[in-house]
Amino acid sequence: MAITSDLWSNGVVELLAMSCGTAVYKDGSSLRVVHVGGNGLSVARFVAALLTLFGVVGGVAIGATASITGGLVGLAFGVSAGLLFRHLGRVRARKLSRSPAELPRYVTIDCDANEVRDREGAVLGSLDSAYLSLVFQATSSAKALALTVGGTKMVIARGNPFAGDVAMVADVLVKHGVKAP
Repeated sequence: MAITSDLWSNGVVELLAMSCGTAVYKDGSSLRVVHVGGNGLSVARFVAALLTLFGVVGGVAIGATASITGGLVGLAFGVSAGLLFRHLGRVRARKLSRSPAELPRYVTIDCDANEVRDREGAVLGSLDSAYLSLVFQATSSAKALALTVGGTKMVIARGNPFAGDVAMVADVLVKHGVKAP
């Protein structure tokens, strides 16, 4: 998928991978690993969907067996949760559709110069010394993906049971010279 953007070097970037709030774009001979966000919104949408289900089913069950007023309250709760689910979906879609140029960058991998650069453009180290590792996250059962270059270790993608794992991002980086986890 090609995206036009005048703020990057040659004006056209290609989305290579997007997973768990992290995207990898190719811009000429450079890879840009950026933070897209929206990972927490997947969890919030899942919870809103559950609340919708419980509210509607509970409202119908209570209204049919015990109290019409109680049933209407349950239905109102379920409908409200459904509207929240819809709103969170729209917010997430807006986050995911932002231009690559406006997204905060983790690192840039310059394949021609064989360098890995930080968000300000300073060289962290050579691409040959860069490697990925899967690291524990206290807040999730899924692993996070860390990139280590020249003694600097940074988490570049956080796995999420509701938004996918980090394999897609790791695969693209490994295909471009970063050592596999």
